[in-house]
Amino acid sequence: MKITGYAIGEMQVNCYILENEETGEGAIVDPGRYAPEIIEEVKKLKKVKYILLTHGHFDHVWQAKFAKEATGADIVISHEDAGCLNDDPLNLCHEVGIEMNKCEADILVGEGDELFLGDEKIKVLHTPGHTKGSVCFLIESSRAILTGDTLFCRTCGRTDLAGGNKDDMLMSLKRLKNLEGDYKIYPGHNRATTLDEERIKNRYLKRDLEEWYW
Repeated sequence: MKITGYAIGEMQVNCYILENEETGEGAIVDPGRYAPEIIEEVKKLKKVKYILLTHGHFDHVWQAKFAKEATGADIVISHEDAGCLNDDPLNLCHEVGIEMNKCEADILVGEGDELFLGDEKIKVLHTPGHTKGSVCFLIESSRAILTGDTLFCRTCGRTDLAGGNKDDMLMSLKRLKNLEGDYKIYPGHNRATTLDEERIKNRYLKRDLEEWYW
């Protein structure tokens, strides 16, 4: 799977383009802005099958509607965060004084669900903590995980926003830490990293996680 990322907008949200290079099928991950560089990258795809949303905060979903209108792709979000697509208090638009570009999900997903680009599988991991419905998208064939605002390089997502929960985040991070082997980590903000690096250098992962830092 080819994974191309762009840091978009004032909040530098990482929007990713996934492409099965054999079939040309692709997906857009977290189009908080459907920016010109994303549009140009999408033009290289034969078909955009999905718009994958790691969670429902505005900086990740704000222009999912426009991405869908431009590509015809299905909007995919977790059951728990689906309401964020048309509820400003849930998606935090009110916090920054903007209105949500409201839309509806086409596909609701949960733990263990699988999506396919050609024969390449994208597995859904439910990783609440930042929001109730936060998910990671795991691509085993590429040993890659798109972690949204759950796991970042050297840190993790906030839990003090609507839907956040410190205990849930603890369990989600513990789950990621305990995955077998190494994975490339593509987070919702900041630079890419690896799970092995984070096990050693991320203060939220490198200890037993029973000793919690906030």
